[in-house]
Amino acid sequence: MKYEQGSQFNNDGRQQFTSQPMDSQSARREQANSDRGCISVFEPKRINQQDGTWKRYSRTEEATENQRIISIAKESHLYIDFQDIANYGSLYSQKTGESYVYANEKLGLVFKVRNPFAKRVLKDLHPCDIIYEHIVHNILFPSTRYNFVGITSEIDEVRIILSQNFCMAQEIPSDDEIADYLATLGLLPEGKYYFGNEYVAITDVSAMSDNVLKDADGKLYFIDPIIKMKKPAPLVIDWLLSDNCTMWQCTPIEKHESLTKKIANWIRRK
Repeated sequence: MKYEQGSQFNNDGRQQFTSQPMDSQSARREQANSDRGCISVFEPKRINQQDGTWKRYSRTEEATENQRIISIAKESHLYIDFQDIANYGSLYSQKTGESYVYANEKLGLVFKVRNPFAKRVLKDLHPCDIIYEHIVHNILFPSTRYNFVGITSEIDEVRIILSQNFCMAQEIPSDDEIADYLATLGLLPEGKYYFGNEYVAITDVSAMSDNVLKDADGKLYFIDPIIKMKKPAPLVIDWLLSDNCTMWQCTPIEKHESLTKKIANWIRRK
């Protein structure tokens, strides 16, 4: 069954948003295609690849991509003046590692003005991939999905404006709970701080951070993990939505249950 973001109005007229996961492969593929359509104007016409990976990062590449995205945003009416962002809500937090965060309680949304290069080293990020980061997040963690709002700039450097529903969960899950959940997505421990596979890895998701929350039903919400793409973002997106992705295969628990049922049926036949 497909679930999408919904909304309802409280008694005082405030709109309360709910964010529900789209668990099927086809639903996430449909949503990813919609998300990608929102940023299609920014996609490079020619992908500069070499042996399946982007060419090596350079400050020149970063400056070029900054200028390209800002220019396209202005031409496409997707550019928002930086001073106008204050109208989106109250400043929830001063700039953290990579974002200014504005909260709009009436809409039930937070708006994040993200510097995509702020944690470039941790992400091993190529400039051509910055416009796709939120789409990868949405595929992996649809219950905390981002909506693309527009582009702004700060001192001639690109900033990506995203919105995200308020998360009402408050409990901090244990590291084991986080690791168990990520394993169902095919993201396994890589060293001390990362969970990943051959295409993507995530970090900043330990119980010591505030990036993962748990609700009363035990459901986990990954708010703002750091995502590292090991291949060009379009290839990562295509693979995550393909039948080959381990996310769409049986989890270890499901495999165990399936094997148990087979053994039980075999015993009954005996």
